[in-house]
Amino acid sequence: MTWKRHARNVEQFLQCALDALRGDLDGILDAEQILATALQDPADEQGIVSWVITFGWAERAVDGADGSSPMIRLTPLGVARAQELRDHPHSRADRETYLHYVLPRWAYQSARSGDWASLQTFAACDQWWFRGAAMTWGEVDAAVSYLEDKGILKVQRAPGVNATHIAPTAAGIDFVLSKKMLRTFMTNQRPDFRADRETYLHNVLPRWAYQSARSGDWASLQTFAACDQWWFRGAAMTWGEVDAAVSYLEDKGILKVQRAPGANATHIAPTAEGIDFVLSKKMLRTFMTNQRPATQRVTNYYGNNSNYVHGDAPGSNLATGGGNTQTVNQGIDAQGLAALVAQLRAIAPNLGLSPQDAEDFNQDIDELERDGADPQSGGRIFRRLLRMVPPELVAAGTDQGLAATIAFGTSLFGG
Repeated sequence: MTWKRHARNVEQFLQCALDALRGDLDGILDAEQILATALQDPADEQGIVSWVITFGWAERAVDGADGSSPMIRLTPLGVARAQELRDHPHSRADRETYLHYVLPRWAYQSARSGDWASLQTFAACDQWWFRGAAMTWGEVDAAVSYLEDKGILKVQRAPGVNATHIAPTAAGIDFVLSKKMLRTFMTNQRPDFRADRETYLHNVLPRWAYQSARSGDWASLQTFAACDQWWFRGAAMTWGEVDAAVSYLEDKGILKVQRAPGANATHIAPTAEGIDFVLSKKMLRTFMTNQRPATQRVTNYYGNNSNYVHGDAPGSNLATGGGNTQTVNQGIDAQGLAALVAQLRAIAPNLGLSPQDAEDFNQDIDELERDGADPQSGGRIFRRLLRMVPPELVAAGTDQGLAATIAFGTSLFGG
């Protein structure tokens, strides 16, 4: 987290703490609850509490002996600072970002499945306030219209007036469950996201089947629908996508499939080649490329300064004349490099990098796209990109897209 962003979080924390006091300036506050009200990451609690105490804006009232969140009390200096911050208007962008995030979640929580949530109720709840300042109906209606255009909310309007009721669409529910900011979620919904989802399924289904079924047994796809792998970057798979991926993998000889009469696939299991693919720890595209039989045969005939080529030899280096010496540089597969670049751009928004690191990361991706055909240059750039990935994300191993990208890049550039 950058220093500037941390400072903004501290300011938001202070204002939410002041709101929670409700006029009782000597009241004791639970830091964890204030953090939740401010929509901040619980992992930042220690840093934020340490900051406000260091600056004299708060003091510890009770320290949890069991390691629980501390109870704090705002000092007079902290109250004055919070009130000062409240008197300064916040940027339009901050307020709009807040509404884009909170409105779909409030509607999801407030309305029963299939029902509508009244915006009059929203005006009476805590979410109507942002960093100590109330929203306006103009801001809310603009945010609702924006979310409607993005396919996140469906809206009811009275004739000639603004929105009166809202409810999340299917995409809106996916957004809420993703726990992402709207910008990140919408990035993952771009048109080429379909290719990313297909690539994900092509790589995860054989591995899931191998892990889920005993040797010689079958894995039920109903079980797959209930596991974490059914979700990709906060969005659930569909049965149509899964069945298409299963058919593709069956055609490629990676999976064998059981189908109910007249229905889609019900059970899958890896073939012998599918097991080889799983154990290779490679991306499917790289694995299948390596499985292709050699189709080139070159015969050098010495005696009359000529070379004879039997069969196709695309991309070969040919020399005529006597006593020639050639150095043949094997370049990186262009399609593989393009796939790796696409995967890196897809995972970049989810790495939690600072703005400066994110800019550097994207510049390195551009450099990899431009110079990565050379194995030495490409390998150096790829290793530089890996060093920018937060180690805790790699260690956790929970992001299938990140793990697959690292494995693919490593296989492409040889480690």
